[in-house]
Amino acid sequence: MWNGLIRFVMETSFELAIAATLNINKVDWETPFPAVMYSNVFALVGLILVSLLYPLFTVVYYRNFSTLADGQFNKKFGAGLEGTKFKSKQPNKSILAYPVFFYVRRILFAVSAVLLGDFLWV
Repeated sequence: MWNGLIRFVMETSFELAIAATLNINKVDWETPFPAVMYSNVFALVGLILVSLLYPLFTVVYYRNFSTLADGQFNKKFGAGLEGTKFKSKQPNKSILAYPVFFYVRRILFAVSAVLLGDFLWV
């Protein structure tokens, strides 16, 4: 169950980050329409949620670092580390940089694509 949830968050977080950033870029807190207000709140919550889930996954991998090479752990939580190769029974801690860079790259691209869209050189 957790492996599927991690994969779902990894795949949908980029779209959620772009949608939330687009909405926050054009936010109108003094609107008389409740639907616009709900949209603003959901965008803010969505961006915070995506920003907090990435470090949470990294903390889970760091805390369970001794069991990363275990097959049972990979079946449950290994989706975030797909694409990395375990060359030894106990991998190096630098392997945790992969999910961090994966998440940071996606959030930075979503934010920069929306906020820096007016600059051609970006």
